[in-house]
Order: sequence, then C-alpha cells, then structure tokens
Amino acid sequence: MPAFIRVFLTGIFLVGLCGQAAAAATPRQFSIPAQPVGKALIAFAVQANISVSLPEELAVPIQGNAVTGRYLPRQALSRLLAGTGLEFEFVDDETARIYRASRPAFPQASVLPVLESVTVTGTKRTVLLQDLPTSAAVVQGNALVQAGVVSTEELGGLVAAFTTTNLGPGRNKIFLRGLSDGSFNSRIQSIVGIYLDDTPVNFSAPDPDLQLIDIDRVEVLRGPQGSLYGSGSIGGIYRIVTNRPDLTDFGGWAAARGAVTQGGGAGHSVEGALNVPLVTDRLGLRVTGYAGQDGGYLDDTRLGEKNINGSNIAGGRLMLRWSASDRWTVDLAASFQNIDQDDSQYYAREAGPFMRASFVRQPYQDHIAIGSLTVHGDLGWADLTSSTSVIGRDVDTQYDATLSVPRFVPLQDIPSPFDMRRRIDMISHETRVVSSVLSPFRWLAGVFFLRNREHYDATLTVPGAGEVFSGQGFPSDTVYSEIRRETATEAALFGELEWSFTDVLALTLGARLVQNTTALQAGTGGIAGAPLPVVDSRRRAVNVLPKAVVSYKAFSDILVYARAEEGFRMGGININTPGEADEPTNGKGFDSDRLWTFDLGVKSGWLDGRLQANMAFFYVLWRDVQTEQLLPNGLTFVTNAGNGYNIGFELEVAARPIDDLEITANLLVNTPELGNLNLALGVSPNEARLPGVANITAGFSVSYGFPLGAGFKGRAGFNYAYTGHSLLLFDKSVSPVMGNYQYGNLVLSVSRGSVTAGVTIDNIWNTGGNSFAFGNPFSLPFEHQVTPLRPRTFGLFVHYDF
Repeated sequence: MPAFIRVFLTGIFLVGLCGQAAAAATPRQFSIPAQPVGKALIAFAVQANISVSLPEELAVPIQGNAVTGRYLPRQALSRLLAGTGLEFEFVDDETARIYRASRPAFPQASVLPVLESVTVTGTKRTVLLQDLPTSAAVVQGNALVQAGVVSTEELGGLVAAFTTTNLGPGRNKIFLRGLSDGSFNSRIQSIVGIYLDDTPVNFSAPDPDLQLIDIDRVEVLRGPQGSLYGSGSIGGIYRIVTNRPDLTDFGGWAAARGAVTQGGGAGHSVEGALNVPLVTDRLGLRVTGYAGQDGGYLDDTRLGEKNINGSNIAGGRLMLRWSASDRWTVDLAASFQNIDQDDSQYYAREAGPFMRASFVRQPYQDHIAIGSLTVHGDLGWADLTSSTSVIGRDVDTQYDATLSVPRFVPLQDIPSPFDMRRRIDMISHETRVVSSVLSPFRWLAGVFFLRNREHYDATLTVPGAGEVFSGQGFPSDTVYSEIRRETATEAALFGELEWSFTDVLALTLGARLVQNTTALQAGTGGIAGAPLPVVDSRRRAVNVLPKAVVSYKAFSDILVYARAEEGFRMGGININTPGEADEPTNGKGFDSDRLWTFDLGVKSGWLDGRLQANMAFFYVLWRDVQTEQLLPNGLTFVTNAGNGYNIGFELEVAARPIDDLEITANLLVNTPELGNLNLALGVSPNEARLPGVANITAGFSVSYGFPLGAGFKGRAGFNYAYTGHSLLLFDKSVSPVMGNYQYGNLVLSVSRGSVTAGVTIDNIWNTGGNSFAFGNPFSLPFEHQVTPLRPRTFGLFVHYDF
C-alpha cells in the first residue's frame, strides 16, 4: 500500500488526546477596563479562555463596559456588551459568537463547533491570528499536550516551514521557511529569534530547547521581523508564551510518564504546576517544575558501552504576578533548565546501524537561568509594556578529536578530547507603548537594548604530547587552545503605524533604527594559557530596517495581504580562515548579511468557522549569507557564502467538521538556492544550494474525543510529518544527503473527572532515516555520520488536575 494512502487511512481512524472542563461553566476573575469593544472582547477571550468570533462591525468605534470581579463568562460578557447594540450566544461551552442586535439569531446549522479564535502577541500587540496580515502560526498549550509535544524539534509536524537540526537537546538550530545559513553554529548570530514571553533567550548559541510544559501557547512568525525584533530575526521568531498566575483560584496539575525505546533504554519524567493566590485578586504565585530522563539507543563498540546517548533534563519556573490596580500589573519570573547528555547521538555508517567506535566519550551540558521583570499598564490612550531580562548560560561540549590529531601534531591513535566551554551573559530591555483608541490610525513605538557577552575557551588535549615535544616548547599536553571574549550590543528605536483607509483596506508601515556593535578579543596558542589576545577589534553599524504591508478584507472571513520586510545580521571579526588555519587573522572580518522577503498571502475561513485555510507565496533575497564552515582540522571559520534565493509556497489548514474532531495539515514547498558564490568555499556555481533544509516538508494531525460511558471519556490522536531531501553542505556534488523520511506518533487516553491516563507510540513505523548527517567536526572527514530518529518508543502516562 502506498505510504500516503496508509497515512490517510491511519489518520481517518486515529484521533486527539485529553479534553478540558467546559470553560463557560467555570467562574473566573475578570479585570477589563472600559475601552473599545473589539479590544475588550480580546481581553475577555484571553481571561475567560474562550474562543470569541468577532463580527465585521467591530471595525467601527463602539465602547465596551468595564468588567471587574468574579463572574461566569456569560455574566461577564453580558456586562461588557450592555448598551453596545451587540449581543452574543454560546455555540458550545468554549465558543461565543458576537452579533448585531438587529440581526436574527443564527440558524441551527450555524450552531456547530467552530475553530478556536486564537490571539497572537508576538507582533507586540494583541491580534487575532486570522486578522494578522503576516505568515504566522499558533499552537495552543492544550494542543501540545494532546500531541505529546514537549521539545522544540517536535513542533516540525505541527507548524508549516518549521525545521531543526538534530544534534540533541539544547544543541539544535531552528530554520524557518527553508532559510539556512549552514549546518554548523557556535559564533554567528542565530537566524531565528527565540523568546520566552518578552525575553530573548539566544544570540549566537543554539536553541536552549526550553521544555514546552505548562505553557499557554507557542507563536511562530515566519520571515524576517526586523522592524519589531531587529538583528537576528531574519528567518523569523519562535516565541513561547507561558501560563501566568491566576489571582483567584488555587489549583494545579501533576503528571508522570514512563517510556521504553525499542533496542534502547528506558526513560521517565515527572512534571507539574501549582497556582497559589497569595492575596485574592492582587497577588498570585505559579510554580512549574519538571525532571526527566530519556534512554539512549546507540552503542559504542570501541568503548564497549551500550545506550550511550541517554540524556537528563530538569527545569522549573517561578512566576509572581502583582495586580497593583485594575490598570497595572507587575510580573516577576525566574526560570532555569539543566540538560546533561551522556554522549552525542550520531553513529558511523562504517561501524553499522546505531553503532560507533569512539576513542573518548562526547558529553554535553547546558545550564541556563533566566530572570525577568515585566510591567504592564493601561494609560487610557495606550498600553505600556516594559520588560527587563537577564540570562546566564553555561554550555560545555566535548568532542572526540583523535582522528584529527595528526593535523595539529605528528601523533596518532591517542585518545584526545577537544573541550569547549562557553559562558554567556545577556541583558535586555524593551519598553513599548501601543495605541488603544479605536480609530483609523493605530500605532506602536518602543525602545530596545541588548548586550550579549560570551567567554569561550577551547582546548585540544593529547596525552603524552608534552613529554614527546618538550624540546619544542610544549610544557603540557595541550596542543591547541583558543580564547575568545566577544561582546555584541544592539540599541534601537522602533515604531509601526497602521492606517485603515476603509473598513476593509489597511496599510501598515514600520521601521527600526538600530545600532549594532561587536567587539572581539581572542587568542590562539600551542600551549594552555594562551598569550595576550592577538585579536582586539571592534565594529559598529547603524541601519534602518523597514516594513510595509497592505491588507484587504475581501469578505468577513477572507484576508488578502502583501508584505515586504527587511532583516539584518551584524558582521563580525573572524579568527581562522582557509589558508590561515594555524594562526589568527588579526581581526579580519566577515560582512553583515541582509535579507528581503516579499509575501503574498491569503487567510480564509469557511463553513461558519469550521474550516480555516491560510496560504502564502514568498520570494526571498538574502545577500552576503553569513555562514560557519569547517576547516580540514575540525576547527571552524566564518565567512560570507554568497547570495541566497528562495521561492516558496506554504499552506496550513485546520478543520473541525464534527463535534470533538479536529484535523490540521501543513505544507511547505520551496527552492533554496545559492548564487554569487564566495570562491573560498570551493563550490561550483552549478552545484550550490542552501544546506540543511528540504524542498518539501509536510505535516498532518487528527484529534477526536468520544464518550465511553459511566463518566469516562476517550481521546485519540495521530500526528504525521514528512521531511524531504536536504544537504549538509553547500556543495551538492560532495555533500552527504539527509532527510526523505516520514514520522508518526499515536496518543490514546481515557479520562474521568480530573484524572487522565493513556499510552503513546512515537515513531510508529520505526523510521530510521538520517535526520542530520553530522555529529563531530573532527571525525567528519573520516566517516559517514548519521543522526537517526529515535527508534519506536512506547510510553505510559497519567495526568491529574486539582
């Protein structure tokens, strides 16, 4: 049976996970000031956790009433809409429709479950996703729970054009829309900005893989977001929005999981959250914690060890919310996460499937701590948000450099580790104001500052080298060392103006005035404790990053838009370049890169809101692509590869045809190419393309809940993802090929009251595709490296709400 037919038939019969209590039947605390009714209804939807269908008439100025206190959602909505000429009806327990009082009630055919009207705040203002004229996706927290998704890389099947490398937890790069600057990364700024609420959590380091536990939603903005986010967002934004403290109700949840991987080890995890109102309606605390272990599934024949690549992840989050008044709130948050991976997760094809023959272990540790203070206030004429954050991150990586030792000193077959230690400290601040008066003109303005400091130390240790070469100035076994002290800063003013010419036609203009500065002190040496830095250089650039969007509301449920926006990354100072692998380049730099995207998109709703189809065509021009590349000895250098080009199409569909059945699908088709090549890469113009991303990716999910009798409810869910061919390197003629595999997982659960229990099967077909053809830069020239998907894994879980 063809694979796509098998997937389709599987999807027809396998559907969703655990349901939630009816939101409309639960009293909640509301704090909604008198304001334009469109904005008030968005605040109501967020505070009530209810989907609200907004009519077209809300484009005209109608003032909503203040609602403060504890009410049922129906009671709060009645107070909010009193005297506005608008009425409402609940089409189910979690969905409300708003309509003109002069209109007749909706016919019975329309009283069917509709898709949730989710909001997006990653655009610095609260906007309904279907009204946002840009390519974006939102995955709600309950959908992540139903799909069993807790890590960043698992989002690929749920979000169009979202892919990652697969080096392991805390080590991956994120790619959006087929834009990749290369498969390796330790120095250049990431092309996708990663945010926890309003806090940027990465700069040049990989994605910290903050676990998606006890969160409200994930937002993904595709394409450059330079006007709102500045440098380092040329691919887009990935934002995790956490659950905030409830100031009224005490409660929480706890969950436990156990799993076993076919041919590998066992795993387990515990997690939970506790919400405590310290002072009712004024002060609340929310504590989240998690700890887990994933069993390994690779064996090392030379070291004689099995299941070497197990990992442990533990973390937590503490959030304190103070409602100083009906108009002002203060949020204080602290988060931490520790990742300990016992070994890397690639195998060598020459050694056999899931096997490797290493000389030394290759562990990885990643410890991150995040603190933030956010103040939000209603000024009457505008909303103010001010957020200050600090981050400390320690990343320790060890590689087996034994096979590359002869390229440093004339010794071989001596087990030799290459150790990298990175200490990253980042501070950021943003203050912005967003207009709240309903008028043809809506605006936002803000200031931003970020400073990222990194201390990098690396050493190659060859046991016995100090004794062998003592007469050549080697008093120790350290045959190579590198020290870097890098500082990058960004200071910016940004603003955006939206002008609604009519009720259906709008123009949005935005710009960011940004100054970037980078400084580097670095040194390399043949012994431990390198001499004073031989590179001491600084660069500065000032840029304006523009944005323009035209949107047209063709019908009440169809939005057409055209968008153009520029992204930018600051250039920097290099250390090693081809031909200069053994000594610094005395500050030779690599240029900034710039990226323009041009989008034409359509967002549409059909069948009374039961079907949504969003699509976009895009063209990308990326000049002077920054990339990190490998030298023959395993070290890296940074250069500009050339100009990147990409033409593509993305599609996302969501449908709820019957009660408790939801189906989603996504597709990306694109052609990432590279031209105007840097000859130092040694790539033929006819053989060049952007690496690391496939021409085609697709995903499909289906979720269904059903009664089982005696108060029990069942839920089933199936998720499928396909990744097409991709390349590790820019040169198609020599690059290892990756991808071309499909992946599926299944979740089945039974719930009664506050308890849910179930089973999971990940990688149903036990797919063994090569997800990433890289794991160790020092042995890559000597072996074919394969990073497999985790083999079929069976799991059990239980979840308890209180």
